[in-house]
Amino acid sequence: MPVPLVLAAPAALAGLAYLNARTQLSYDYRLLGTHAKAQFKLNRRLKNDKVNPFYFLEEYAQGPLADKTLLIFDNRNWSYKAVYQTVLKYGTWLKEKYNIKPKEVVAMDFMNSEKFIFVWYGLWAIGAKPAFINYNLTDNAFIHCIKVSTARLVLVDPQVQHNITQAIRNELSNVTIEIFTPELEAEVMETHERREPNSSRSEDKISNLAMIVFTSGTTGLPKGAIVSWSKTVVGAMIVPGWSGFAQDDTFYTCMPLYHSSASVLGYCMALIRGATICIGKSFSTKTFWKDCRSSNATAIQYVGETCRYLLSAPPEIDPLTGENLDKKHKVRMAFGNGLRPDIWNRFKDRFGIEAIAEFYSATEGTSGAWNFSRNDFSKGAIGRIGTLGKFLSQSTSAIVELDWETEQPWRDPITKLCRRVELGKPGELIFAIDAKDTESKFQGYYNNKSSTESKILRDVLQMGDAWFRTGDVITSDAEGRTYFSDRIGDTFRWKAENVSTNEVSEALGNHSSVREANVYGVELPHHDGRAGCVALVLTEEPSERVLSDLARHAQDRLPRFAVPLFLRLIREMQITGTNKQQKHVVRTQGVDPEKVSNDDLFWLKDGTYQSDHLYDMQLPQQDQLTLVAPRLRPNKQSRKGHDQRRLRINFERMVRTGMKGLIPAPKGRIRHQVGHKYLEALQSKVNRDSDVSSNSSTSSASSTNAVPKGPGLNLLILGLCSGTAMDDIDFALCRFTQEAPESALYLELVQYDSVVMPSKIRSDILSMLREDAAPPSMLSQMDAELGHTFSNAVHIFAHKHGIAVDDIDLIGSGGQLVSLTGTPAKGQHRSNMCLGEGAIISAKTGVTTVSDYRTAEQAVGRQGAPLFAYLVGLLLHHPTRLQICITIGGITTACFIPPDTKGGIDAMYDWDTGPGTSMIDSALRQFGFDPASEQNSPLLMNGQICHEVVEELLENDSYLKTRPPKTTAREIYGDLMAARIVSMCQFRTCTVADTIATITRFTSASIAQQMLLFGPGRHAINNADIIVDGRGMFNSQLIADLQGEFPGARFGAFDKTGVPSNGKKAVGFAMQAMEALLGRALPVPTNADVRRPNTITGKIAPGLRWREVIEMSVQFGGAGRGWEGLPEVRELIVKEKKG
Repeated sequence: MPVPLVLAAPAALAGLAYLNARTQLSYDYRLLGTHAKAQFKLNRRLKNDKVNPFYFLEEYAQGPLADKTLLIFDNRNWSYKAVYQTVLKYGTWLKEKYNIKPKEVVAMDFMNSEKFIFVWYGLWAIGAKPAFINYNLTDNAFIHCIKVSTARLVLVDPQVQHNITQAIRNELSNVTIEIFTPELEAEVMETHERREPNSSRSEDKISNLAMIVFTSGTTGLPKGAIVSWSKTVVGAMIVPGWSGFAQDDTFYTCMPLYHSSASVLGYCMALIRGATICIGKSFSTKTFWKDCRSSNATAIQYVGETCRYLLSAPPEIDPLTGENLDKKHKVRMAFGNGLRPDIWNRFKDRFGIEAIAEFYSATEGTSGAWNFSRNDFSKGAIGRIGTLGKFLSQSTSAIVELDWETEQPWRDPITKLCRRVELGKPGELIFAIDAKDTESKFQGYYNNKSSTESKILRDVLQMGDAWFRTGDVITSDAEGRTYFSDRIGDTFRWKAENVSTNEVSEALGNHSSVREANVYGVELPHHDGRAGCVALVLTEEPSERVLSDLARHAQDRLPRFAVPLFLRLIREMQITGTNKQQKHVVRTQGVDPEKVSNDDLFWLKDGTYQSDHLYDMQLPQQDQLTLVAPRLRPNKQSRKGHDQRRLRINFERMVRTGMKGLIPAPKGRIRHQVGHKYLEALQSKVNRDSDVSSNSSTSSASSTNAVPKGPGLNLLILGLCSGTAMDDIDFALCRFTQEAPESALYLELVQYDSVVMPSKIRSDILSMLREDAAPPSMLSQMDAELGHTFSNAVHIFAHKHGIAVDDIDLIGSGGQLVSLTGTPAKGQHRSNMCLGEGAIISAKTGVTTVSDYRTAEQAVGRQGAPLFAYLVGLLLHHPTRLQICITIGGITTACFIPPDTKGGIDAMYDWDTGPGTSMIDSALRQFGFDPASEQNSPLLMNGQICHEVVEELLENDSYLKTRPPKTTAREIYGDLMAARIVSMCQFRTCTVADTIATITRFTSASIAQQMLLFGPGRHAINNADIIVDGRGMFNSQLIADLQGEFPGARFGAFDKTGVPSNGKKAVGFAMQAMEALLGRALPVPTNADVRRPNTITGKIAPGLRWREVIEMSVQFGGAGRGWEGLPEVRELIVKEKKG
């Protein structure tokens, strides 16, 4: 009985669908057909001598797509026509100004921006060739790349000009290094564009050089990969045909344009397709999805661990509706390479991505692999092909066996040929090239013949053939899926087995406590092969539970030989500019505790990871392993038994110890600058008296070389200061105790508070600062008036808290800083104006007063500010985590304290980043608001930021671009600057709220910019503790901006140290007063102009008990020890307040 047609048709369709699923014919047709069409179109363009993508731009700019948006950057749009016209201007300018010839190489050192595109295509417009320089390169690596490129002109983005040192200019004296300043950009735009004739862009081969792209150089100096016209055009054509990327799509990339992924497979792809591309300045989890939403992106690009970082970021919540914005976008496809299997589906599911378009290739490579995936069939694969693809690829690609010892393809001892691996087995992926004309497919490295030859493998499957070595270990299965296993050199052998680092990383990456895993093999003494080690970034603290669970997780999912024997906890993963992990550094360090002492190291024992007795460990069936014992971190000094008694040295005690008449009584108020000779003479007197006393005794102890221990230190010191905002006078009453110079210093904060600065004094100072030239009489009057004001405030503070002023041993006054010149003009000196005369404070309170700290700092060659790195370092330093203290006062200061194992306080550095709260407060006052009022919150939170103003300020501020050490004051970022910004905003019709929001954003952006420019890098900062203090910590918008910029960092308040945020400076001045009295050197930040410690840290105005106080300082440490012999304080312990 015949089957009805109505039933036969569906059955036939089902059969075809099954056949297609089994053979993947439709996928092969799309992939192979796209490649064939791309090659055909390129050959046709070669015949017409139009292989240069400039012609695509020209055709679209003069056709129906002329007004369509091609480029989006920083919320600005350029149409195809606008880009074309601008490119012609750049090309004309380059030819006219620098006489650039066709085929000449010009180096570009640019961050992502529209200017990168214009310079690049401007060069192509005149037939020249760009060499893309990684903008992170400095010193020898930069010099090497320029020399390799043969460029005589280097154009440099102003944002990276700090990398171009005088040493680089000297070494490249025959090269023109041009900073592409706004003035030059304006010059370009004023140029009358001229289109060069087609003959300038003539190319006779598709294998000719289109551009030079440098490798990452993770194991040596970067190599210049030759990117041909064939790679550029065919690669750009394959992506849309294979992935379905259409003309009405928008592609978003924030990957660096100096890499071919973003430049060729991003920008060129979108251009040749006639679509739109949005370029982000750099990768940031804060801005990634915002850029996607604002540009209506439908496809995004990722490289390396980009997707993992996006996953690790917290969900973005709409502040108005509370809605989760993770899926509020139009992105349907993610395209890139390096998406790990362990997060493949997690990324798709969280962000609602329909398809993953994963590819595999190399900048210098000849071919690649492609995997367009909508489901789990090819999850984690770098490529896939069907039956037809497998048949055709037999002659073009192969996976060959490796000799794991030599890391070379294995060869049959008789035939000397290589051998394909069995399905599922790992081997090196190679691609066929023409043995007689290797350059037709593999052009290699520019001006580097030896490296080019090292990538060519000959006599592989038959005598006389040639293949390109990828250097990657790959596996494939019967379904046509291809998986990345490892880079050759990363795979290691342990216990006669091969261990894939990628497999182990994937297994550990699935653990809930693991943010990122980097697996590598380490050499061990007396052992063959390499033991497994994994560097982990965890999402939580490494408790015993977590460590045990990690070990069990690895043992359940991996063969026994592949379970990492060592576990190293790191705060940040070292990556390349394209978010790919670097293994060579950690692999070289191995598990030598001396080399990894900055990280916590564990080893597998008894089913868990342990850190104890590393040097005694034994491995099963192996000789005993001997390693250097790990460094033991000293415990903090026990507080038990600490002598809390205050040592009051009175006149009777001086008589008993032979010290009567040690210091002549001062006549009146003599102001002493304590210097070395004075202190040495004073100590010499102590020694002589001590010798007389000791001669009367014949104890056995006199024959030893031991220095007799003197009395301990116990001082009650009042620190005071007025900040840049001039709103309050801050006080901190501190008791400092120390048993001996080598002991820990104890700080008890007895009381802290503030006294309101009289409004008239404040207004008088501000009025004086606004004067172009305040007369000397006004300055001297204000100096005296503030001295009396501070004295009165001391009595107010003491009375309020029931403190007898006579009991205070010392006052440390920071005064009121109104002017500071840290970097003077040629022929001038460093100077400052700090008001509040110390002699007046001493006279009015009767207490010895130390002041003028900044002058003392400037006297030895430093800038005079910031002053508190030593205090911050002692309070914050951490064994393993980077600590960053951001003080947002009137001016903002940043202090970086590396982990103890990387130098700690000996490696700290600080500088004034610039804007703080002064400008915000000034603007509020200009609009009639009280800066201290809580009613200002709506102004700070609800305004619309004028990004144009922020960008202009950041771009044109010379201080922000100056490398530390540097310091500034409110005369730069105070009323005048605030008034200027208000005018800029009003010109753009901004509201009051908009203006305040704009100033706030400029402040936060300048802080973040400074941290990134002069700190240890984004990833280090993202894994640091950022401690905030100063008035700005209460500005929620400022803090939110910084948290958004560094989402991985742990933010906290300075109060956690035991010293309140608003009392830090006062405590600092109190401690500095003590050190000035003792003549003890303070640690100096590593970025200071002069590193020599300074024992002259202030001016002393003696008080009524001056003799008593100075004698205590002389006796501290015992006889025979001079001031210069007092060691720096290495440990500061904050004691809880009594009661």
